[in-house]
Parts: sequence; structure tokens; C-alpha cells
Amino acid sequence: MRNVDFQVDDSVVLHIKNLRGAIAGKNRRTPPAFDDKYSFILGIDTGTVGISAASLTEVMNKYVFGYPHAPIKKFLLE
Repeated sequence: MRNVDFQVDDSVVLHIKNLRGAIAGKNRRTPPAFDDKYSFILGIDTGTVGISAASLTEVMNKYVFGYPHAPIKKFLLE
């Protein structure tokens, strides 16, 4: 892949500058659909991926510190 925006969820986007790997469909009966991120598994060998401050803030708040009694709340990057 080159110059692709991968939408992780509604508010998180990864900017893939380049990526080398393999794509395997999760269901053997149907081919992977790039519009459905749940239809394939991406095996990454190498790549360069960027993320905006806003997307990184969302990742930190939702996935890293998004649990009860987390040591940090409402993480903010500017």
C-alpha cells in the first residue's frame, strides 16, 4: 500500500505512507473487501505510518486509558 488513509474507527485515521505485507481474507468463501476492515487480516512486514495529534488523542483516551480507574484521564495532545 502507498498513500492510504486507514480508518480505524469513526474518529481515528492512520495515514499509511507505505506498507509491505500480506492480506488474508477471514472468510475463505468470499474475497477480502477493503471497505470492510473486518473482512481481512493484514500481516505487516515493514511500513511507515503516521497519525495526527487528534487521532492519537482518541487512541489514548479510548483504547490505552479508556478503562475504569486508569491512571490518566482525558489525555490531550495539541
